[in-house]
Amino acid sequence: SVFYAQHCKAVVCFEPNPKAFACLKYNTKNFHNVALHNIALGAVPGSVDIVDCPGNMGASVTTIGTTIPVKPLDSISITECNFIKMDAEGDEVNILLGGKETILYLKPVMLIESNKYALQKKGTSQANLRTTIVRMGYNVSILQPCIELPDQCDLLCLPQ
Repeated sequence: SVFYAQHCKAVVCFEPNPKAFACLKYNTKNFHNVALHNIALGAVPGSVDIVDCPGNMGASVTTIGTTIPVKPLDSISITECNFIKMDAEGDEVNILLGGKETILYLKPVMLIESNKYALQKKGTSQANLRTTIVRMGYNVSILQPCIELPDQCDLLCLPQ
């Protein structure tokens, strides 16, 4: 987020993990172009809890719970967006579905992490993630050389 804050007019961050959110808040405190939201994004409104991954805060996952609010991106008033970076430990498909209207309207470039095992834990797959993105009118490129989809990669998603 600091990198993007240094290079972009405005940065909007969504971080459901309270510990990661505190770190994000500290790291971006000197940037007046960063808006922080301590919520999870998803397909439908609700709430989740965080399951920490010891030794790797970035690999923490959400589970059904009552602590952290979940909102669809479409329910948040975003009128301008050129770029979305998404690393949601398997929740990427639900976030895309909850933001479908916003994404279809604004057509931002997207950089989305695709992690086979995180997606499987959420009941979906890399193929389903890719299909969801393509159905939204995007071309998808894998940002590393490979013969087949690797276990983890970043997807560069460009509007058609």
